[in-house]
Amino acid sequence: MLSFFNLLMNVSILWSNDVIHIPVGDNLEAYKSLPEAVLYMDDEPVTDRLMYYEYEINYTNFSVIRTHKIGTYTVWYRAHFPTLGFESDIPITFIVYDHLKPEIQGSKDMYVDVGTKALDYKSFISYSDNYNDVNDLMLTIYSGQVNLNQVGTYQVTYTVKDKALNEATFIQHIHVVDHVKPTIKQKTQIIIDIGGLVDLDKYFTFSDNYDSVLDIIFIDDLVDYMIPGIYPVSLHVADQSNNQTTLNLNVTIIDNEAPRIVLKTNTLHIDYQAQVTLEDLKSLILAVEDNLDILKVNDVEIISYIDSNYLGTYDVLYRVIDSSNLLGETKLTVYVQDQLPPTVRLIEPVIVEVHTLEPYIYDYLEISDNYSTKDNLTITKTGNITMTKTGSYRVIVKVIDAAKNTTEFPVVVEVVDIIPPTLEIVDTLIISDFTRPDYEVLIRTNDNYDKVVNIHIDDHHIDYSKIGVHEIHITVSDQSNNQTTKIVSIQIRDLSYPEIILKTQQVYIAYGTTSIDYLSYVESIFDTYDKELKINDITITTTLDIKKVGLYQVLYEIRDQSDNKGHAILYIYLNDYEKPIIEAVHMTIKAGTHFDYFNFVSAQDNYDGDISHLVKMNPSFIPLHQTGYYEITFYVHDSSGNYAETKVLLTIESNNQMTDVIYYVIGGLIIVGGTIIYYIYTKKREKM
Repeated sequence: MLSFFNLLMNVSILWSNDVIHIPVGDNLEAYKSLPEAVLYMDDEPVTDRLMYYEYEINYTNFSVIRTHKIGTYTVWYRAHFPTLGFESDIPITFIVYDHLKPEIQGSKDMYVDVGTKALDYKSFISYSDNYNDVNDLMLTIYSGQVNLNQVGTYQVTYTVKDKALNEATFIQHIHVVDHVKPTIKQKTQIIIDIGGLVDLDKYFTFSDNYDSVLDIIFIDDLVDYMIPGIYPVSLHVADQSNNQTTLNLNVTIIDNEAPRIVLKTNTLHIDYQAQVTLEDLKSLILAVEDNLDILKVNDVEIISYIDSNYLGTYDVLYRVIDSSNLLGETKLTVYVQDQLPPTVRLIEPVIVEVHTLEPYIYDYLEISDNYSTKDNLTITKTGNITMTKTGSYRVIVKVIDAAKNTTEFPVVVEVVDIIPPTLEIVDTLIISDFTRPDYEVLIRTNDNYDKVVNIHIDDHHIDYSKIGVHEIHITVSDQSNNQTTKIVSIQIRDLSYPEIILKTQQVYIAYGTTSIDYLSYVESIFDTYDKELKINDITITTTLDIKKVGLYQVLYEIRDQSDNKGHAILYIYLNDYEKPIIEAVHMTIKAGTHFDYFNFVSAQDNYDGDISHLVKMNPSFIPLHQTGYYEITFYVHDSSGNYAETKVLLTIESNNQMTDVIYYVIGGLIIVGGTIIYYIYTKKREKM
């Protein structure tokens, strides 16, 4: 039953400490019981109170393990869980290892002389190990920082490693030291002048086996450098390691320096014929110096041969002797020279006109010199003068005398324009447009030099919008302010005639009109200046005869306050538009009788009067022998072409009564038919 449940469960046995590390030399017994096994069922640990271990199975034995010898050994273990019926076998590994590092013995500090060629560092230590032989140990020495040629303390590192890679480290300090004293070599005896200093490098050579910089102490407390004599001194030389050498010797002080005369200057320049006295030469002495004696200016002897009447170079000798009978002297070089430069004076300003010849500058100058004659002076001129261009030109006149004294004298040459420009304009200027004229267009100017001139017109007092007579001053000036002024009379006049603007240029008026308002045809009046003009100021003249048809002119005239006349013409057409009045009666005549239609019609016209004689008849031919009814149109034109007409009925009766009846019937039919045709004809014309 238990085995059945075991089949249904997840069972495992896990071992711990299956690898055992044993330090070499330790007792094995303390390590045998370290491996352990745990039973897990469904990932949960299970305790079996009867559980036990079995050692040395599978023909293995603890006797093979030698803890005094490094190595790896295997012994099989078995764990029993009898209650649950499980067991597990596993090989247990025992590793015997060396865990102790080697030992190193030696001195922490070693001292060697600077300059030592090489060191046997291995001889400075000894080393051993608990397990390995010395020959099996690996020694490493790091001495890369050691410099045997330089004093100092350096670190050397020793490393010893055994077979088990256990490592020991030892640090040793190498002290490189200097024990040798410096050397002193004297070149010559010390002999110096009064007030001098001892230059040790001049009299000694110092050296050391190592240091290049030495501490040198020169003890001269007993020496008075200002008094000649022999004095004891001592010299102490020590290197940087405090190794010291001492030398005792003497210093000799001697007076070997002559007195010195200090002048304010060693060269003197004096003018030609200038007087130089002994006191003048003595005043040039700045000091008399001696290293031992106190000397004064009056102790100096002055020897001079100066003759200022002649140009040249002279020497003045200054001499003095001290108590040691040492002679001191100095020389003053005196140059007798012409030191005054020539004088130049401007006689008068140099002002010349443009476009003329260049002036001869020297004529404007007075040139002289204290020594050289004018013929021996070198006179030159630099600078250019442009005579075609106004302006100030600087010319430098250079005068050099025989002694090379130079005077540079600036001369300013003024090239000027003194001619005023020309001005051309009419004396009287009439202005009629009431605007300021473009004077620059009206003015013609010309200048001898300037291309552009300035034009100034003084007309601020003029109101160009008003009629009047004025005077203006027109001034033309060039760039040099040369001016030309002209007075011009300005006459502001109204020269434009007024304009009459009509509404139309022609009017058609019917005959019979009794009065005409001519001003009603005027649209407006315009005048450039006189704004007070009105239509009522117009004067009208005409040839119109209202009793006579025809074409007539109406002349409009108006005058402004300047008596300028304006005109306009209106054409009036007087026409007869009324048609004549024509009157006629119906006519009855006998067939074959004479017919004079003027007896039956009359015409009157409003203009032509009786114009009956002008009446015409249509149709113009009527068969008078044939009875019947005829429609007759009487029409007339008056002299103006007005047209008037009227219609009447002409009845032609037969002389036979029966015949007359027939004719009346036929005539009536004709009249009725004609009336109908006329009516239709009239209607058609109206539609057209």
